[in-house]
Amino acid sequence: MFNKLGANYSRTIYLLTGDLSTYEEITDPAEQGKFFAESSYVVDIKSDKHRYLICWMGNKLVGDEISKTTLAMDNICDNINTSNMTRFRIRKGREDEGFLRFFPEGFIILDEARVPISQWYEKVNEKGAMFRVQAPFGNGVRAFEQNERSASHLNSGDAYVVFLHGLHHAFAWQGLGANEHEITSARRLMGAFTTKPEIRVDAKEGEEPEEFWEAVGGKGEYASVKDHGFAPNFEPRLFNVSNSSGITFMKEVIAFTQEDLFNEDTYILDSYDTIYVWIGNMSNKFEQKGVITRAEKYIASLTDERDITETHIQEIYAGREPSHFTVQFAQWEDEIADKWLETDSKVLQ
Repeated sequence: MFNKLGANYSRTIYLLTGDLSTYEEITDPAEQGKFFAESSYVVDIKSDKHRYLICWMGNKLVGDEISKTTLAMDNICDNINTSNMTRFRIRKGREDEGFLRFFPEGFIILDEARVPISQWYEKVNEKGAMFRVQAPFGNGVRAFEQNERSASHLNSGDAYVVFLHGLHHAFAWQGLGANEHEITSARRLMGAFTTKPEIRVDAKEGEEPEEFWEAVGGKGEYASVKDHGFAPNFEPRLFNVSNSSGITFMKEVIAFTQEDLFNEDTYILDSYDTIYVWIGNMSNKFEQKGVITRAEKYIASLTDERDITETHIQEIYAGREPSHFTVQFAQWEDEIADKWLETDSKVLQ
């Protein structure tokens, strides 16, 4: 997609403000490569051959909000739109390798609405932080801040970085299924902030020092290769099952996030040994029945090395997701799940 750019280019990042039609340039070096999950930005990549304006949407935008981002991009480029310019949008969690390569210092998603970066550092200095490092596209690496330091966020398929309060001590945890890019990037992430940890420790899954478990609130259950038997480098897959068009269909959701789950639909999540059937509280009875049938057919069609006789289906309902389900998502917000419960007839009664 970015083959028109050439070797020499500049990168400017703008935070969209107000109603998303206005903006301000991010100039603080401490904030470069760091995106707040509940905000939206425009990344301006420019060379003498081509220019790309990319709107990165932390929150899922709709209708008028998207129109406002168009106005912001118009203003950034002085309403010039030629064949030498390409404009498009990317949702949080769907960044591809082409986009991520513009952030050699790392693409880091911070788990909150945007605050002055100094204020974020104050919070992390006081409480520490935990990041999940994913490289699903090889060299394209991104890191998601987790909402707390907890063992329940760990997943054998990825690498993690855990900072203790004060940022003086950091662990790079290597899941057994983490790939080389994730492991290397986790180590690099330990030095990506203005305060550099004096003590940096590699913690391989199964060989963790006791200090690591203390840093994540104690040793607890998580999605591990040992317990769940998934193959190294296995990536979970999400499928939407809906009859919104009058015919029940099943469609894979690529680079999925929690925002892809709609309370009006049903979904299948393949986590290797368990096929989760997620049922939205506003889905209809035909979808709820059809998604089970689709899950059974999906298991029967598997051709990888897993034993399908040991692969089971687990039904879960929107707002009541167990941790082994939520950890399949790079970030999971309980606030979003709580809103699904507001439409659950069992809760409303």
